[in-house]
Amino acid sequence: MAALTDTEMADALSWRHRRVEFSSTSLTEAVVLFNQANRVQLVLADAATAGLEISGVFWTDDPEGFARLLESSLGVAAKRNSADRIVLKR
Repeated sequence: MAALTDTEMADALSWRHRRVEFSSTSLTEAVVLFNQANRVQLVLADAATAGLEISGVFWTDDPEGFARLLESSLGVAAKRNSADRIVLKR
């Protein structure tokens, strides 16, 4: 078996950087992580929404999927108001 170079190893493990785990994490903190990783930005419409908590394992490269999950699990409305912006509101 051939040894991997540092670059090959980093490429092979790069998927791990897109995975995050939240445990009773506020949506404010979760949205910051998603927004750092994506062109599509999640926007919290109000303090009530920002204070909601989420737990689970998510892929930061799928903000649309995360928004859909928030709709189905927390009753948050996710409205895309531009090509690169999704507003979240309870």
